[in-house]
Amino acid sequence: MKLSRALVALIGLSSTVACSTTATAANASRMWHGCQIGNARDYYDTDITNAPIERNSRIRIASVVAAMDAQDALARISPSRGFSDDRGLYPINLAGPTTKDVLVVPRVAWHPHIPSPVPYDGSFRIESGADAHYFVVQKATAPACRDWEYYSVARVLDRSALHLVAYAGQVLDMATLQRIAGDGSPSVVGVNYLPSAITAEELDAASHGTPIRHVLNYVSQGYVMCNCFVYPAIPTVGDPYNKGAAANAYAADGLNRQLPEGARLRLHASYSDPHASTACRVVLNTLKHYGMFFRDSGSAYDDSNVINTLNYPNSSHSSNVDLHCLHNVHFTDFDVVRFTRPVQAPPRE
Repeated sequence: MKLSRALVALIGLSSTVACSTTATAANASRMWHGCQIGNARDYYDTDITNAPIERNSRIRIASVVAAMDAQDALARISPSRGFSDDRGLYPINLAGPTTKDVLVVPRVAWHPHIPSPVPYDGSFRIESGADAHYFVVQKATAPACRDWEYYSVARVLDRSALHLVAYAGQVLDMATLQRIAGDGSPSVVGVNYLPSAITAEELDAASHGTPIRHVLNYVSQGYVMCNCFVYPAIPTVGDPYNKGAAANAYAADGLNRQLPEGARLRLHASYSDPHASTACRVVLNTLKHYGMFFRDSGSAYDDSNVINTLNYPNSSHSSNVDLHCLHNVHFTDFDVVRFTRPVQAPPRE
């Protein structure tokens, strides 16, 4: 088993030479291992360099800092205010025509309609740790591929038959970015992870100066945002995220003063870091032109905020490019881009 996993990892690493996630032109659709990811006109791939700023941008940014201060006081920690990356954390798997499907059984009664079956191979990787995400893309129908994403997944061997159990999950048509099926969500915003994550292949290309042309996503420190939503977040997800936020001066009238889940932030055009690596400068430029949106709250990130990356397919490794410049980036270096739709309160339970 160890040998087969090593071979799979090696194949995933070697494939990066031939496969790039970066579009060849600003108006071209992104491709990842033969699979199309949306198009140049969708939310994820829209350049927001000149988009107007939200009316309460400064107040919403200040509310994040205040919430972090309050939360940190409870936890008695002195965190870094910067961002980092989570390379090596998020595995993604590529399935092919010979990959078998297995059943997925709901872990909880309130998510009884977990998408099932799902492509799964014994060598495929599930995220280690409490979140235990499982991401898999079926490339057999490329370029119109499907992306399955699950939360809190475990393998179960019952009477010699393998199946998976999951808390929540959903399936995405990668070309249209439409949700095909789902019950609950792998994240607080209710959208799939792959379209806005930085792939390992993109980071390799960024080390040579190749731009990344899509919005990024980030995970905040645990429970620092208001329990409200704005597009592309889906308020009908209905999971009890972000209900433990520490009280702060901006908690009242949260819809107008706090940062909602799904909010899109843009790095100040004047921001610069002369010590940033080539790849990190590419990421900074992406944050200036495409921004990042709040995808999830992470109780695992008590001391920083994280811009999300993916590993090579079927591997436990991501690109080893230098992204240390992200540690110097703070929420106060961003503006909140004007919301295209109203902020919504959470659904009633």
